[in-house]
Amino acid sequence: MTETLEGVYAKFAQAAYITQEIGDDAFGFTIVATSPNNLSGYQGFAAYNDETGELVISHTGTQWWQPADLLADALLLAGLPPVTQMADAAKLMDDAAVRVSELGGKVTQVTHVGHSLGGAIGEWFTLIASSHRAIVINSPGVFGIIGDLLGVETPLRNVIYINAEHPGITTLINNLGVRISDAIQVVEGALGHGIDEIVNPGSSISACMDAPVGASGF
Repeated sequence: MTETLEGVYAKFAQAAYITQEIGDDAFGFTIVATSPNNLSGYQGFAAYNDETGELVISHTGTQWWQPADLLADALLLAGLPPVTQMADAAKLMDDAAVRVSELGGKVTQVTHVGHSLGGAIGEWFTLIASSHRAIVINSPGVFGIIGDLLGVETPLRNVIYINAEHPGITTLINNLGVRISDAIQVVEGALGHGIDEIVNPGSSISACMDAPVGASGF
């Protein structure tokens, strides 16, 4: 994996699962806001690079022990955005923008990163704000089953899909919905659906099936 794309941004997506433990900086970025343990199930953090002006918003994917996440997944499957989680994510972005301003910085690029559900949240935000980009990992497209059945067309956005080379049965997740970009990268040797496999290919058969609390989920 390259440290410029799959490596760094996949690590951001992985770190979202332990938002409550995140420190003051991550991967050369300053942590400017966190949003752990919301009733909506949403969890994530925002990190700012004062040299480039990039603001990374990292969204957590599904944690199977979290009923609110399963509800968000059901909405995605039905073709709807997970609105309550996106509301919490929007507040996180607002808090981050305020903090960046307090630090005397200026945001020049907003990048959403996320695994599975977290990536889908990022995709939806790019449809709302066309200047945003998203780097999504083992994530479905948008508009769910309805999008597949009706052949819904959407404007293309600055989205990069990063998928495992051998997703197995979870290919069904990766292929769900409508892609809003043709940019797809495959991580050689990565198995299953879990984010840990993208960060460290071959580390497990399927990191998503046995994720402990605080680790990466679906």
